[in-house]
Amino acid sequence: MKLRIIEIIFSIITFSGGAGAIGYGLFVFLGKKSIEHKFNESFEKYKSKLNALFSRISKIQEKEFEVLPEAWTLLVKAIGAIDQLVGLRLIANLDGLNDAQIEEIINTLKTPESEKDRLRKATNKTKVYDEIITRNNIGEARSAQAAFHNYIILNKIFLTEELHSNFDKIDKLLINAFVNVKMSEELKSQEQAIEAYRIVSDKIKPEINNIEKIIQNRLHYHEVN
Repeated sequence: MKLRIIEIIFSIITFSGGAGAIGYGLFVFLGKKSIEHKFNESFEKYKSKLNALFSRISKIQEKEFEVLPEAWTLLVKAIGAIDQLVGLRLIANLDGLNDAQIEEIINTLKTPESEKDRLRKATNKTKVYDEIITRNNIGEARSAQAAFHNYIILNKIFLTEELHSNFDKIDKLLINAFVNVKMSEELKSQEQAIEAYRIVSDKIKPEINNIEKIIQNRLHYHEVN
């Protein structure tokens, strides 16, 4: 429509005897304005799309900065819980304590009252106490591992492929170690206990250093130290 108006104006100027140079100059001037207007419209649309893209990227990065520290915390807790099961444990010798001291220890246990009564009546209280502590630790290790496992699944979209691969690898190792611990308790198998220890010391702990470095790079840790 604008170009049609320009053609009409140019025809009028030419027909009325106006200088051709003036008509052509006006045509170029109005045409330039039209092009500039179109360019400005396109630029504004592009800038709007670019701002929306940067906004999405910024939100993803903000979420990543939220997810990574939590994933690391859950991983450390899961490893700590399984390490408590496979490492050297010191169990209190209840058989050498008096009734009042034993009762103090029983009251600290997170276990059903039926288990506490079993401990009170047991002839070998140290053995029963060890069983209760081990069972509690197994439950805590399972809960910690499940919390880490579920968190990684729910937040996979905010993890890089490299980081998710590393988290997935250590998650499988934690499950493997836990299964061996559980079997060693149920079957009273020293071999399974040793295998669980090897998984934690030889496979899981070395992976921790690698994951720590990747997370620090993602969080730009080196820029604030």
